[in-house]
Amino acid sequence: MGEIMVDRATGSGSFVPVELLSKLTDHQLYAREFFCQSLLEDIAQCYQPDNIAFFYFNRNGEFLSLRTPNAFVLKSAEDPYTAFSGLDVVRHTIHRDAVHDGLTYFNTVPRLYKSTDIISAYAYDDAPYTRFIEDHFGAHYSATMAFGMNAYIQVAFYKTREHGDFTGQEMDLLEQLYVYLASSYRTFKKYEQSNIIAEIMSKIIKMGEHAFLIADDYSHILSCNEQAEDYLAELLGIQSIEHQNPEIACAWLPFLLNPRGEQVGPEGHINTIKDYVFNVRAYDRTYSNGIIDRYYWATISKQCDTVNEYAGAAPRLSYLTRSEQKVALLLDAGLTYQEIAEELVISFHTVKKHVQSIYKKCGVNNRMQFSRWLEQADES
Repeated sequence: MGEIMVDRATGSGSFVPVELLSKLTDHQLYAREFFCQSLLEDIAQCYQPDNIAFFYFNRNGEFLSLRTPNAFVLKSAEDPYTAFSGLDVVRHTIHRDAVHDGLTYFNTVPRLYKSTDIISAYAYDDAPYTRFIEDHFGAHYSATMAFGMNAYIQVAFYKTREHGDFTGQEMDLLEQLYVYLASSYRTFKKYEQSNIIAEIMSKIIKMGEHAFLIADDYSHILSCNEQAEDYLAELLGIQSIEHQNPEIACAWLPFLLNPRGEQVGPEGHINTIKDYVFNVRAYDRTYSNGIIDRYYWATISKQCDTVNEYAGAAPRLSYLTRSEQKVALLLDAGLTYQEIAEELVISFHTVKKHVQSIYKKCGVNNRMQFSRWLEQADES
């Protein structure tokens, strides 16, 4: 594996191959699934390991499927890994560490595991793990990367006994590869989540609700509009919503969405806390590898509300975040992107991202359609 760790463009052995970086750029924006067959083939082509495999697990560390250059295997009574999974000390170590550290799909710090660092030298040759990878991957050594929620995706590189264990230089270069893969995966998830938020937003708009939040299954708040923030501040205190970050778990969210730990389906359930009613529904994104990413969306109402607080104030803008509302009003007033950026003291790029999000949530494609959308809201 030593020579394959050399950059094809520079020959220096110090960077990820240029052709792989180019493919990752496209892959993070256009792929339906990130850790898929085409990515495996791209990595194998650039690095030419003795063997390589993608393993997929659920959030509890239970095996779902695996992918190699020549096959894709779903969990079954016949597949070889299911019977062995209980003895996979590498996987158990990876999962234990990930749960302890709260690993998410936003992580870009290398998480790389050598099999010989986990299994002691005197027991390595006869260890169940070693025998398994020899029988099924024709290899004696492995280096495994961990990605995603609770490390539910792992990328394993294999070397034969003849080629020897992974060297320090090879591990350094695999760490560099990890950073690029993790950064691309993070961008992929953010882009995917923006589309999911837009899909859910269209449902909320059709329902005519004015206060909502959207979160993933790991208590990250992905979207929360101004009215929902006001309700949460009244219920929990202003400090609860001051420092929202979609990459940091929100400790109080499970209590609001699902205090009894019930199974939530698309039809949803009602949770009432003091004067506030949370109508919580689930949204599942499923993948061919068996992984299911679950999201929650909740519409919030106040039992004592008798008057629409948004009457006469462009009610549909309540579906946007505070920052998006500011941009939307200036956009409707006819300001250019650059003028909006100067008015709000933000970058041109930030304005562009806000406008793209506004158009997605409102189901329009340009400024003219957006203005008509606002006019229709006022007329109604």
